[in-house]
Amino acid sequence: MPSMTIPHELAKLPRCRADAAASTVMEWGHGDAMRIAGLPEDLPPDWQHQALAKLHELACTRRSYRVFLDTCVKCGACAEKCPYFIATGDPLNMPVARAELVRRVYRRYFTLRGRILGSWSDAEELTPHMLVKWFTYFHQCSECRRCARACPLGIDTAEITMLAREVLASCGVASRAIVETVARAHNTGNHLGISPEEWAVRNSALEREIRVRTGIEVKLPVDREGAEVLLLVPAADLVANVDTMVGYAVVFHHLGISWTTSSTCGDATNYGLFLDAANLRGINARVLDTARKLRVKVLMWGESGHGWRAGRLTSHLQAKGRTNPMSFLEIPYPYHVLQFAAAMIAKGALKVDKTANGEYAATIHDPCNLARVPPAEMTHAIREVVRYSCHDVREMPASITMANTICCGGGGGLLAPENRTLRMAAARPRAMAVARNGANFVAAPCEICKEQLTQAMGYWKTPAVLGGVMELLGRAVLGARGIEPFRLGSWSPLT
Repeated sequence: MPSMTIPHELAKLPRCRADAAASTVMEWGHGDAMRIAGLPEDLPPDWQHQALAKLHELACTRRSYRVFLDTCVKCGACAEKCPYFIATGDPLNMPVARAELVRRVYRRYFTLRGRILGSWSDAEELTPHMLVKWFTYFHQCSECRRCARACPLGIDTAEITMLAREVLASCGVASRAIVETVARAHNTGNHLGISPEEWAVRNSALEREIRVRTGIEVKLPVDREGAEVLLLVPAADLVANVDTMVGYAVVFHHLGISWTTSSTCGDATNYGLFLDAANLRGINARVLDTARKLRVKVLMWGESGHGWRAGRLTSHLQAKGRTNPMSFLEIPYPYHVLQFAAAMIAKGALKVDKTANGEYAATIHDPCNLARVPPAEMTHAIREVVRYSCHDVREMPASITMANTICCGGGGGLLAPENRTLRMAAARPRAMAVARNGANFVAAPCEICKEQLTQAMGYWKTPAVLGGVMELLGRAVLGARGIEPFRLGSWSPLT
């Protein structure tokens, strides 16, 4: 396992303070959103039976869960890697201790020793108090998987978090922010609830704005049958990160790529990853059905970190037997827009002018689910595109970049107002690292990272703006055509 030297801002670990984060609890989901997600709307009378049945099912059917529950030796190597333990000092935010909340229940009901000796065997009943602990602390884990890099046994605590959340959801206990996002995706095909009509209007308005500003007829196609590429953008790229959307369109226009988005399923975002496998599969299935309907050749993911991880899970989660559910595509596996851009750069197909980004000293925040999800070359693709687009690119310490990257603080479905204080504390290492290297632009190819770190840079008074990688490339491509670069953050598709 590669060594991970702790940078200055992480060198001093916090003093442990019992229950320091116990009061930071996300709101519980209820009502129609739970029903739409296929979950009980309230805690059922037999909730304990349902929860234990789901725990048994998952432990029996997912080999990784069973291995991770059985093999921890409690060495604590993971503790110093968790941004939420660093932020709070709460012992239950050590990944080993958080996972132990599940292991204690697992031992009590599903091991011979636990059934005979009970609490004498380091086991515990699944009580209402334990249920609340699960909900509290497994929603203080962003599933970033940084702890897995440090574990000598390779235990992935993110998977234990996924197990715990699925058990909770099975008995009607889920985060309101997560379950409502999932419900909007089922209702409209995107996590922001943008209607098909509004999706088309926003793209059309952005086309007009690009034409007015640049004089180029750049198209943003919607629902085009027979297009080569179906681009799955985060819906936020049409609302908040519009510069990134412009970047996609400008690059595709320059290369002559036939592409489209979908008004009924155009979203890379898949919060089912943070809720349960059934909703993850359901949203993935909608994506595949849309690709078949539009008769595209390639499914390409935009700048979404967790969306990429959900996409990478598409093949084996949707498969029946040995059938690849993406076999109908010309590229029968998920493909990322930054992989594509890096490949075009390598071919010499993109002419750029780096002076278009001359006002920016850029640094790179690696989203956890791009940096620690195969293929490993994703972090290299990010850097190839940024360096091809900018003269001044400044790396942060190797201990918190690429595969060792530290979470923005808002991943795992934690981007909710009720836990803002926790999120800001968890983002401090990244904000301090940006402040030290003097960058004024942070390239973060993930919609959650952009939102979270925009808040964090303001909170920690770090003078840097957040943006995407494709917008830097789009500006450089326009610059090579003699077009004055657009000012980042200035696009508004409905004006």
